Amino acid sequence: MGTIYASAKLTIVATDGDANHGIPGLKGVSRPRGLSQTKFPLGESDQVVIRQNPGFSHSTNPNPLFCTGLDYNLSKRRLIIGNNQFHWDCSVETHHEDMHGPDGRDVTTEFPRILSGKPDFVELSLLIQEYNSRELTFPEDALAGISGLLAIVSRSFDGGFIYGLAETCFDSALMWTVMVFPMQRRIHSGKVHAILQGSKLPSWSWLGWKGYLNSYEEYSGELYWSCFNPITIRITQWYSQETPSSSTKYAIRSNFLDHDGDFFKNNQQESLLTEGWTKERFNLLKHVLQGEDEEDENPFYVLGDYVYKHPSLPCQHYWGPFPIQDVSGNSSRGMPLPEWPFLSCDTKRGMFAAKRSFSEEYNFDLPGAQVSILGEDRACCGYLQVPSDEHADEFPDKDEDWGRTIELVAICIQRMIEERDDVKVVEFPQFRDWYGVLWVEWVDGVAYRKGVGRIQKESWESHDLEDIHLVLG
Repeated sequence: MGTIYASAKLTIVATDGDANHGIPGLKGVSRPRGLSQTKFPLGESDQVVIRQNPGFSHSTNPNPLFCTGLDYNLSKRRLIIGNNQFHWDCSVETHHEDMHGPDGRDVTTEFPRILSGKPDFVELSLLIQEYNSRELTFPEDALAGISGLLAIVSRSFDGGFIYGLAETCFDSALMWTVMVFPMQRRIHSGKVHAILQGSKLPSWSWLGWKGYLNSYEEYSGELYWSCFNPITIRITQWYSQETPSSSTKYAIRSNFLDHDGDFFKNNQQESLLTEGWTKERFNLLKHVLQGEDEEDENPFYVLGDYVYKHPSLPCQHYWGPFPIQDVSGNSSRGMPLPEWPFLSCDTKRGMFAAKRSFSEEYNFDLPGAQVSILGEDRACCGYLQVPSDEHADEFPDKDEDWGRTIELVAICIQRMIEERDDVKVVEFPQFRDWYGVLWVEWVDGVAYRKGVGRIQKESWESHDLEDIHLVLG
């Protein structure tokens, strides 16, 4: 169904009534619409118009069309009948029948880069945020409900998705965080009418949790980035498997992360220049100052000697090339990995003390209850974000001398820029490395995610660590 809606030239969306209601206003065919518009005078020449728009999102319209499936999002052009009015909505503009001229046009922002083949993590996060906050009749159907959308956007993400996590940047996708506190674990309804009977959503996937989340923190080379996302460095090879002890495993290919952290060196992925990318020497006046916003207080970080362009992304420059997918449908694509609920890898774990508080030094402005991770000297060496108060209540208060001991496992390294606000242009920014970690607890040989966080690289590597074979469920 997702392919049908995404390929359609026009989708007619009738939100009034039920399937027997029909399209009102067709002369001699259907009932008249009976439109009315309420106006109030304001002064001598102005008027206030009371509008009755249907609302084109799950937050403003209780209609099941907007509250569950994502057919609306997949449709390129929509003729919407709502409140007996006609509305036009597409990726460029929105028009309402009861408003004419410039006031009747709303410029909207949708997903142009994903549709052009760019693995755009910001646009993908917006799609996931909207979907994952919706109410589902059967919580276990979360994967089925978004499969149509993921099938479309997977054309821009090499390898597709594994339980909602993009294979191309799988390591950073595992670092998803809570955006609006709290999030709740999705529990199987136990009813027999669920689409996927007996399905269990894994704890490592955001699909296993209901609520608003920040699903991707991965930097893809944009020149302008006021809130600098980390550069993720792989430290292990992940595998997908059907059962905890399965001998059949598939290697997860995080090819977007095929670098050692020096993402912006001049020779980074030069082979991609044969795939349409062109480069030119960076010029501060041409690429930055000419379009500078005097009110922008964020410094501009110069991260390389060259900038790169691709014909499918006009008027955009990047610090490095990255894989652009052919979304024309003419390219041969490899088979996506199966949707198996278990992951495994070889990594390191450490037992750390943690308590409810948060060091100002490491404040990442994350919502909800946050937990300080303490090093050997009892000083804060990182933070942990938990999804709910129930999880936070497992930790002692900040006034306690020592915290609760928890198990943390390393899943990646994230290189973050040291932000500065004392200069306008930073030509040689400093970076700081953090280990991305999961707080896990084990049940019958399987580890389950309970929280996510970061620890200073030096503190993690100097800690008493143990090599383990990690199985996540």
